[in-house]
Amino acid sequence: MKRNYLSNLAPAALILFIILNFSAAGTTVFAQLLFDEAVKLQKCREYEFADTAIIAAASDNSNFYVATEDGSIHAIDPVTSRKLWTSNMGGRLSSNLIVAGGRIFLAGNAIPVNGERPQTSILRSLHPKTGLVIWNEPIPYSEQIYLGSSGKAIISLGREGSVASKDGANGNLLWQTSFAGNLTAVPDIDFERIIAGTDQKEIISIDSKTGSTIMRSKTAFIPSSVLNYTEKAIAAGDERGNLILLESATGKSIWKYKSGGKISYIAHTSEGVLAASNDNFIYMLWDYNGDVLWKRRLPGRVAGPPLIGGDTVTVQLRADKSAFILNLENGKIVNQLLLSENSSAGIMPGIFNNNLFVFPTPVSVVSYSVKPCSVQ
Repeated sequence: MKRNYLSNLAPAALILFIILNFSAAGTTVFAQLLFDEAVKLQKCREYEFADTAIIAAASDNSNFYVATEDGSIHAIDPVTSRKLWTSNMGGRLSSNLIVAGGRIFLAGNAIPVNGERPQTSILRSLHPKTGLVIWNEPIPYSEQIYLGSSGKAIISLGREGSVASKDGANGNLLWQTSFAGNLTAVPDIDFERIIAGTDQKEIISIDSKTGSTIMRSKTAFIPSSVLNYTEKAIAAGDERGNLILLESATGKSIWKYKSGGKISYIAHTSEGVLAASNDNFIYMLWDYNGDVLWKRRLPGRVAGPPLIGGDTVTVQLRADKSAFILNLENGKIVNQLLLSENSSAGIMPGIFNNNLFVFPTPVSVVSYSVKPCSVQ
């Protein structure tokens, strides 16, 4: 049953890779169908990093790309666990990694000299086949930068409110702007808009093509999560557990729902608005009026963005070393992944294909399989 009255977007496609950083490595992983016996995954291969740690990762449904503390970027074949190339960037990574338009993008900062910070950060474009730098271009300085893509443009947002758009092909500046306040939620970037929440208790919408401000909406509390829900609506959650749906053009509230804890993540689904709250519940709300379609209590807080695929959603918990797969229509738990005691919060497998699970840890990239490992 499809209840999404506001959506003009197609249902989210199944993402083949999920990348989240580990804070501890695990060597034993179990896949468990609810009420059935756990099935042990066979460890197939592992690529280990010596004297450094993985701090960010991304994928293009072909290879893994990981950034390490020593300022290097590495490409790993998830099937063979062979390293394809390494590119030393120098300095410190200050952003997420993204793959867009057939290239890898990241932002970093030079090491301070005599305690003086650099005047600008550097946005880099790398070739995914070789790791060679295609271009380096300055962007406004920040210790924490969020990258996203909008068509052929690469958008950077600094924690302090600076925004820049660069041509992904050559790094040329398309536009640059800034807003008051520090970011308090991971911004959402799409082809039309950039949505940000700030410590000024404000939700800001910026035109992705021009950098002009479309809308500013004051909130009662500090936003903790924002989402370009549809062409006509923005979803946002705050530190007090309020989930609101706003008109994207005016910022006028369509409806509001109060949960029992800070809203940590919001996702668009074919059934409605999915929200994870720090009250240990996952909520599915009807986007027409905010009615609760279902809610599911979990053993702990959700550790990362929910994965929407087909008619299910997969969530990883912080305290409980497991991932739960829920039915989107009714919230029932249909599957569960149990991780070893050596694993830690925030772990989520990268699904390379139907049989292979790939895990980035702080020191390695590991693959497991539910079937005999392929011979390479």
